Order: sequence, then structure tokens, then C-alpha cells
Amino acid sequence: MEGDLSRLTDDEEFNRQFREAVDRWKELSGRDQQLDTEHQVTARTLETLAARHRELSDKARGADGRTVAQAKEEEADARAALEQALTDKGAAEAVEKQARDQLESIGTAAQRPCFSKPRAADSAGSAQ
Repeated sequence: MEGDLSRLTDDEEFNRQFREAVDRWKELSGRDQQLDTEHQVTARTLETLAARHRELSDKARGADGRTVAQAKEEEADARAALEQALTDKGAAEAVEKQARDQLESIGTAAQRPCFSKPRAADSAGSAQ
């Protein structure tokens, strides 16, 4: 107890402790203000984002009445249909190419000169 009493009566020690306490209080007070400001800014940002989220959600629901899950399901169905259509198109193009190739080969065969002997009926008709 006497040690505590002697520290209180020592003006230099008292002033040093007082300055340390005041400096620490100022530091903590400044940090408290900084945290309060950050909290307020964050709270405002959160409110703004929440309002924007509500606005976009309402807009999305009002756009066509579908939920996000419904829209995703419809998108997946549309993608599957697209894939099937592309597959069918590829198959149709392959069949078309095969048909063109066959027609081309028939046309080429029809254009080849024929070196066979004329039939007798054809010879008699042209002689008259």
C-alpha cells in the first residue's frame, strides 16, 4: 500500500502515467471512431445492396413470372433441344452429301460415251 501511495505522491511518475493513460485513451478513442465510421459505411452499403437485390428480384419475377429454378430448367431443356437439332442437322447434311455424291456418280456415268454397236432397228431407221 505504501508503494501505491508513494507513486501517487511522485509528481513525475503521476504525470508519466497520466500521459500514458491519456495517449492510450486517445488511441482507443480514435480507433473507436474509425470502427464506427467503417460500420456506418458498411451498413449503408449493405442497405443499398439489399435494396438493389430486392429490386432485381422483383424485376426478374415480374419479367415473365418464372422463378430462377424454372428458368434454369427451361434453359437446360432448350440447350438439350439445341444439341439434338445440331445432331439431326449433321445427320441430314451427311445424308444429303451421300445423295449428291450418288447423283454425281450417276450423272458422270450417263455422260460417258457409249461404244456399243447400234441396234439393228436403229440402223434401219436412220438409213431411210
